[in-house]
Amino acid sequence: MFEPVLLRRARLKLPGNAIKYSPEGGENRFSVLDRAESAIKSIGEEGIGIPGGHMDGLFEGFYRANNVGSI
Repeated sequence: MFEPVLLRRARLKLPGNAIKYSPEGGENRFSVLDRAESAIKSIGEEGIGIPGGHMDGLFEGFYRANNVGSI
């Protein structure tokens, strides 16, 4: 089970990061499917992605992959 604070932080950061790291004119898609006992949030984007060797740092605070440049 996810901790509520971490889940809230992820819900706030994911849409912003999708926009921030997508190229100018790129498409960002956001949808929420509300079910009786749960909600499914989906985010699709055309951003730079996360290099495979950096997946381990994904949930570390203040971690940035080497492909973000000055973004």
